[in-house]
Amino acid sequence: MDLGRAVRIATLALFALVHLPAVSKAEGTACPTHVVQRGETLRMIAEIHLGDRDRSGEIYAANRTIVGPDPNVIAPGLVLSIPCVAGRADPAADTMAAGPAPADPPPSPEPAAAPEPPPTAAPDVTRIDILTGAPFLPFVDPGHPSGGMIPEIVLAAFAATEGPPVEIYFVNDMPAHLDILLPRGGFAFSFPWLMPDCTEPQAGQTPLCRSFAGSASLYEQVTEFYALAGNAYAGSQAPADLVGARLCRPEGHPLRDLAEMGLLAPQITLIRRPGPADCLDAVLAGEADIASFDATVARSLIRGMRPEVSFVALERLSRIEQMRALALVSDRAGLAAIDRLGAGLKAIAESGAWFEIVERHLSLPEG
Repeated sequence: MDLGRAVRIATLALFALVHLPAVSKAEGTACPTHVVQRGETLRMIAEIHLGDRDRSGEIYAANRTIVGPDPNVIAPGLVLSIPCVAGRADPAADTMAAGPAPADPPPSPEPAAAPEPPPTAAPDVTRIDILTGAPFLPFVDPGHPSGGMIPEIVLAAFAATEGPPVEIYFVNDMPAHLDILLPRGGFAFSFPWLMPDCTEPQAGQTPLCRSFAGSASLYEQVTEFYALAGNAYAGSQAPADLVGARLCRPEGHPLRDLAEMGLLAPQITLIRRPGPADCLDAVLAGEADIASFDATVARSLIRGMRPEVSFVALERLSRIEQMRALALVSDRAGLAAIDRLGAGLKAIAESGAWFEIVERHLSLPEG
């Protein structure tokens, strides 16, 4: 199977590709309003309604009092007034482009109750479309022929099972996968997510556990924290010991663990760098006190450094989580794809293909 050809990078902007704008209009006016969705910018909204991202200043000027002094930061839920466009009662209708998901059917004048979904996925499915996002080096890398370690694992798992081929789309707004794209339909699942243990009472009540089903583990991530030997934080034993530190986490790597440990601003200064090696370099350069990411990646990088460089792992702060794919619990086709993925993961684990992929991407030493 040609893994490089199997990965398609969706180059269209996310909200032009599949986002159905949240538009409402007061009766009797031709000027629409727009309810801001998570991940949207004024430039995206200007393209949706005015057909030109460079006209975002017009929307900001009309909504300065509610947006505030920084037009680059708009909160989800804000209702923005859209300047009227001559001859167009609803400009958004002209600018939305269709994506991989099927188009919504036209509204019926007398809508009837929707029929119960069939017990299995439609038999004429010819391809399974799935979502991932970047950056998340080295796990997801759209610049790599296979898309990175986790996309290669997913593709290998599907190749080891019978069924339609799979196509991966890169859409880098990961929260939008769960909030917008999966609910809209057209995509079977999104990956990779660090899934909490939903069997625990507190986690089981979170929206993630209530609304989504997780696949078998794609990879077990051990998140560790590293300081230089002799650093003021090298002896840290608890999250509270890191208060005041400059902590580097690579771009795209999740922050949920830091939030749960109480280690976001203002308790720490969060520094982002393109990849794991860049975070270690930031510590060496004195730009950060702590680097934090996957232990296997970190230890491989540290072993390749000069002998005089001595990093210390703050092992009491380590956290073990599973990377999984997520499908809506209400989407039978998505759940079927998750089951097929699980069967494929078992097959490539038994054949040794899973470890070969991990070893190649993470440059694991022998022994």
